[in-house]
Amino acid sequence: MTIEESLKTEGLTKLIIGNAGEPLIISDVPELWWDEFARSGFIEYASFQDYWIDDLVSPELGQDELEFLTAEECPAASEVTFACQGTSRGFEGQPPEWFVQWLRGEAKGLGCNSRNAAILIHKIGERITGLSCTATYAHGSEKGAIVWVRMLAVHPDFQRRGIGRKLLAQTLCYGTEHGAKRAFLQTDTQNSIAQKLYLDAGFLPRKCERQADMVWRDAK
Repeated sequence: MTIEESLKTEGLTKLIIGNAGEPLIISDVPELWWDEFARSGFIEYASFQDYWIDDLVSPELGQDELEFLTAEECPAASEVTFACQGTSRGFEGQPPEWFVQWLRGEAKGLGCNSRNAAILIHKIGERITGLSCTATYAHGSEKGAIVWVRMLAVHPDFQRRGIGRKLLAQTLCYGTEHGAKRAFLQTDTQNSIAQKLYLDAGFLPRKCERQADMVWRDAK
């Protein structure tokens, strides 16, 4: 099967990053196809590993209350993500419109069976310093519903202060409050800092499930 046939069969999406002529990226390429893409002129942009908690227990949060992003705060949330560009491969940030769509449960990637889409935030004073985009799905599964940690971002000026760890714990708590028995996320295979955070929280990698974003070689 050729790449073109595979794209058509599997519904993989070609994404143009920025203006015409800038890098062509094909997202979510299964590991089985990486060599074929490489022979066709693509190189790895970022590769991702699935991490799971199969028996989710709500973390102890003490007196901390969950704080949620409002529609009016979406531009500030967007600024946090764009400030994080380059901190992990494949992390490009999201515009304010994407956050509005997530809060409405309409963002790309949210399946028709997703529920409880929300964005948890951490503030210092009135400034948003970190955020976690989450939702739940698979509510009809015999194994139990899943809380998805779609994005976890802390502004570089406020990293290494425990904000990401706190937001992750709050996200898992939010998931259990909405019926989740399992948790899922993806992270870049070269992001050792994020991997340690997730392992410490109880996530374990599924080594047989890797995907990559591939970029056209001439665009690099």
